[in-house]
Amino acid sequence: MARPFRLDRRQLARFETFGFLRFPWLFAAEADAIIDAFEEVWRAHGGRRDRPPHTG
Repeated sequence: MARPFRLDRRQLARFETFGFLRFPWLFAAEADAIIDAFEEVWRAHGGRRDRPPHTG
């Protein structure tokens, strides 16, 4: 059984100050699939074809 994820004091203080937390590693393994799915939905719903694909 995995241990529950807990925020440390620094993370809690940041959340209290700014109202959000940043976890850049959270979806790193899924990033390419997420971007591909975004592009597919964008094209399917009239995304501008004269512009380069979304990056970043």
